[in-house]
Amino acid sequence: MKKELTYFNIEGEYGGNQNWFYDPMMRLGGCAAIATCDLCIYLNLYKGNKHLYPFNIDYLQKRIILSFQKL
Repeated sequence: MKKELTYFNIEGEYGGNQNWFYDPMMRLGGCAAIATCDLCIYLNLYKGNKHLYPFNIDYLQKRIILSFQKL
């Protein structure tokens, strides 16, 4: 039996992507920032931790994810 986590899409992408960053160093080493952002979104959507993601959870977009990284 195959088990998969329910996950979310951001503009057709499976979660965030560090290649979205404008800064070349963040493109190289931004995996932890994207993973943290994805975790906050996941915990908000599926575990009820509403305080972890300060934006509209029903409206996930790349530009909003990038602004979340700056908080």
